[in-house]
Amino acid sequence: MLTQTDRIRGALSRGLRKGLSNCIWLLKILLPVSLATALLDYSGWIHQLDVVLKPAMAAAILAVYCVDLSFWVRRTFKAS
Repeated sequence: MLTQTDRIRGALSRGLRKGLSNCIWLLKILLPVSLATALLDYSGWIHQLDVVLKPAMAAAILAVYCVDLSFWVRRTFKAS
């Protein structure tokens, strides 16, 4: 039978391993994206892409707003 100390130690060990694994996974995504963005900014291309990115970001914000509004309406006015 495991003592409470052993259970806590095992839980902390598993939690730290999972946390470190998730941290590494996020860094594998964030670092290349950040590097690419910095290179685009440094080269000046990001300012040229602004013509395309502004409408795309506006459309994305509008889509998120509409989805959020639909969830609010469904929750507020749900049929009894």
